[in-house]
Amino acid sequence: MSASGLHRTYLACAEQIRVEPRAANSVEVMRLVETSRDPAAVKATDLIARALWQFAGNMVLSHGAWDGVILTGSLTHALAKVLKQSSVRDHFLLAGPYVRELQRVPCGFASFDHAEMEGAAQALLLRDRAEVRSMVAAAA
Repeated sequence: MSASGLHRTYLACAEQIRVEPRAANSVEVMRLVETSRDPAAVKATDLIARALWQFAGNMVLSHGAWDGVILTGSLTHALAKVLKQSSVRDHFLLAGPYVRELQRVPCGFASFDHAEMEGAAQALLLRDRAEVRSMVAAAA
């Protein structure tokens, strides 16, 4: 999921519904969505938001992230209004035997500079602390 992916999706949607593309980049796509003047822009953001939720649901199932999901990044921030719509958010609840479990997974948004890197740094710190505790326990 990326800004360039949003723009490419917009171009594909414009072609599909046979309208002339009016946005040269993702920022312009979002501007068109805010004014609701371009059906291709609205469709593209909806598709990307649904795909993002579906991806998040798959990641929870793949990695057992039952404690929660935090969506970050500039695209997530730009799509926040769309991502919060229940019709879009429901794509997190993948069809299958784990729907009830996915319903219990807390989901949120983090909007600060380099949230992805902050999360990675925290994960590395936790891993390093666990390794140090393991080494101390082995030495005792």
